Amino acid sequence: MITFLLIGTIEEISDRKNALIAGLILISTKSFLWESGTQCADIPLSFLFLAPFCFLLLYNKYGEKNFLITAFFFASASAFCKNEGILFFFIFTIFYLFLNKFSNLKNILCGIIIPLFFVLYFKLFIYSQSDLFTQKNMMISIGKLKYILEYLFWNLSNFINLIIIGIFSFFTGKRNNEIYNNTKKLMILTLIFLTIGYIS
Repeated sequence: MITFLLIGTIEEISDRKNALIAGLILISTKSFLWESGTQCADIPLSFLFLAPFCFLLLYNKYGEKNFLITAFFFASASAFCKNEGILFFFIFTIFYLFLNKFSNLKNILCGIIIPLFFVLYFKLFIYSQSDLFTQKNMMISIGKLKYILEYLFWNLSNFINLIIIGIFSFFTGKRNNEIYNNTKKLMILTLIFLTIGYIS
């Protein structure tokens, strides 16, 4: 579904050639193939991370409010999927509001209200207290952070295709069309701050 979502969106905003190339690059990425076969909740979370950007791009092209509502529905739904989704939702929403001068608040609220209701209900009435920050588990968390950093260092070659995708995006498509500029900035800022959140 992740691959089809990526290909379908790029084909819609650009052309089929760019869409197929991007899809081929993604499915030939070693880390993507490995992680998609070994993870559980991270797979739907990945879809929920990608979908908001795809629907924002469609909203930029067509100006149809339902695309914007759907984008924020998926963004807020990621908060229910995993705790990392809460971080993503806040980063995505805050930067969108700033980049777009706090416009479309009504549509954003329509998109987030149902998923956030269930997130709040779950956190307030069902979810048990996390023991992540006990002294014992703080040491475990530090050890995990060290493992993550070592993994990233020794597996940089696995991310070469992601670098290619980034370079590819800057040299293809309609360069004279500026309607996607804010969404591109949002993608970059979200990626940077989400990465900082993961390793901090």
